[in-house]
Amino acid sequence: MSSLPESESEAESAVLLRLLTAAQPVPRGEAPSGVRLERLPHVDELLVADRDFLPGQPVLRERFLLLGPSELPPLHMFRPVPQDVGTVEIVGAEVGFPGAVVFDNEHLKLLLEFLNSEEAVQADVLRMQDGMEPGSETFESTRRVAQWLIDQQLPWLEGPTQELEVLARLLRLFCVNSHPCKVAGNTSGLLKWGTMINHSSVPNVVYSSAKVELPLVDLISDGMAVKTTHLHLHNVACSQTACESHLICSSVCLESQMRAPTLQLGKPNSRVSSGAT
Repeated sequence: MSSLPESESEAESAVLLRLLTAAQPVPRGEAPSGVRLERLPHVDELLVADRDFLPGQPVLRERFLLLGPSELPPLHMFRPVPQDVGTVEIVGAEVGFPGAVVFDNEHLKLLLEFLNSEEAVQADVLRMQDGMEPGSETFESTRRVAQWLIDQQLPWLEGPTQELEVLARLLRLFCVNSHPCKVAGNTSGLLKWGTMINHSSVPNVVYSSAKVELPLVDLISDGMAVKTTHLHLHNVACSQTACESHLICSSVCLESQMRAPTLQLGKPNSRVSSGAT
């Protein structure tokens, strides 16, 4: 992998530094049709339905803002972070709950893609939430990994990304906002609007990447927060095509409207009332 000419590298570092130190983030722009952003004290910004959605209707369709490569270059400077570096024990973890936070090396792919992206993409990425409780296991894990990467003096980390706070913030951002995309290889991506979907143990949307045929569920009403879950859902299937975009649907879409993989959203056997959270 060839390095950039010094003048070009300096220019890119200057652009990133300006974005990082901007007094205000770039405007997010107008939300896609059918959804809107609302700000609540306990969750900051989140995506809500701007109209009623019947079961199977698309809620949101968008391409990935940032999609990591399926593989990093086979060079020593792109070697994975050793597992022990980013592993932090969860003190007092209950039986059946993970005993430690382990850093996901897929975030290195996003980091590389971010550093090679256009200014407008970097600005939209930096607009995303990266908040974590200081002292939490994930906060500590990303900070340890950031320090390890800086200590390696990697040639592809230049300018602001050589600073601990900057690099740790980017890794936190990827932890909070990334979605896996296995059909494009073993990678993940960032969605500009999909990342604003709230997480809940009672979701009304689910992610998927394929044409599927599953039972319908009740509608999502105008004003309802769009919610997904971190839990594994067995009704998710993946297509075999490149993961270029996502379709988000209320309930389970019976048929994808796109050739590219899709995101599908569903809440089995429940009804969502207007204004619920």
